[in-house]
Amino acid sequence: MKAYVRFCLVSLAVVLLLAGVGFWPTRHLGGSEAVSAMLGGCAVCLAASWCGGLPMVLTKNMSKATVINAALGSMLARMMAAMMFGALAVFSGWFERSPLLVWIGIGYVAMLVPDTLYALRATKSLSKQPSI
Repeated sequence: MKAYVRFCLVSLAVVLLLAGVGFWPTRHLGGSEAVSAMLGGCAVCLAASWCGGLPMVLTKNMSKATVINAALGSMLARMMAAMMFGALAVFSGWFERSPLLVWIGIGYVAMLVPDTLYALRATKSLSKQPSI
């Protein structure tokens, strides 16, 4: 559980860094409405990343097959959550559609780094377990 909390904090830091880097270009190119869409897209990706990390929480003291299946389930959960939250954000009408979709894409790619590192740390202990 401690690893998941650390993962959540790291992914939050990545999203804040991403929003900080993207603020000026987004505001310059799209105005203040685009900035709110950027923040919405970053929030969608952060929520999807956190949802995707949940299957890995359950892998402590599990077999290799279970951990590998959880890693695959984690990728699927992240993608489905991003699609669901993204669709909700797009159809809510609260954000401009184009910058929101652009930032969901940018955020999804950026969140691959902490998500992959979290899954690798969870599977790192597999090399110490005996083969089945």
